[in-house]
Amino acid sequence: MFRKNNKFLWMLFIFMILSIKSFSFLKIDVDPRCVEMDVGKKITKEITVMNQTNEFVRYKVSLEKPENLKDEYYMGDRLIIYPRVISLKPKSSQVIRLRLKTPIETKGIDYTTKICFDELVSEKKNNGNTQITEEKVSIATKFTVRVEMYVLGSSEKSPPVVSLEDGVIKEEVFEGKKSRYLVYKTRNQGKKFFKPRAKVKLLEGEKNKSYIQEKFFNMMVQEEERDLKIDITKFSEGDRLKIEIYDNRDPENILLKKDIKI
Repeated sequence: MFRKNNKFLWMLFIFMILSIKSFSFLKIDVDPRCVEMDVGKKITKEITVMNQTNEFVRYKVSLEKPENLKDEYYMGDRLIIYPRVISLKPKSSQVIRLRLKTPIETKGIDYTTKICFDELVSEKKNNGNTQITEEKVSIATKFTVRVEMYVLGSSEKSPPVVSLEDGVIKEEVFEGKKSRYLVYKTRNQGKKFFKPRAKVKLLEGEKNKSYIQEKFFNMMVQEEERDLKIDITKFSEGDRLKIEIYDNRDPENILLKKDIKI
């Protein structure tokens, strides 16, 4: 009996933790999630931040360089964002503005930066006989989640230069469940971002079976290498598939088109 109750308490504890984390993740939302700018023009963009809770919240807004991005493609130091601290009443929203200081004349290069939103919490401290209140960024133990979004800057429309090796079928087992993937080793070789998207279409297989599957991937920065894993578990051995990979910004420009048989 004790073991059963103990197991139940553990399940309840895990559920409560996951619920708190899920709730904290939804404290604020931003629209749009990705801002695209023409860096050849002096332009201002607006971002709406929405408080989705019944609490008063304050957030620090900052610009940061994405991981693995080279300095020459970072545009955070070319931008002004304001205000840097936002206060949101329950269920309210506020607009922040992002402005390019001066147009960038260089052509054929994409730039980016991250906009990060970190919740601020008040902490009271005693300074002699005086009590002072300080604000600091909340830490993970408070079950808060940093919200991030991207700014993409481009001066002209041109395709990325991407290297895609022949796909390899791999099988993985997780918790007793087998999955099958088509894996392409990919390298972004140019000075543009690559926003990979894949489309899988069944050409020949089981009777009356018609299926098209699309897969979005996270953006690849310049000179980044990564495996693009396309889940083909739903297809059967012997099925013939048509694979297309392209940049999400230009679906008409197919970077890879191949027929494969599982």
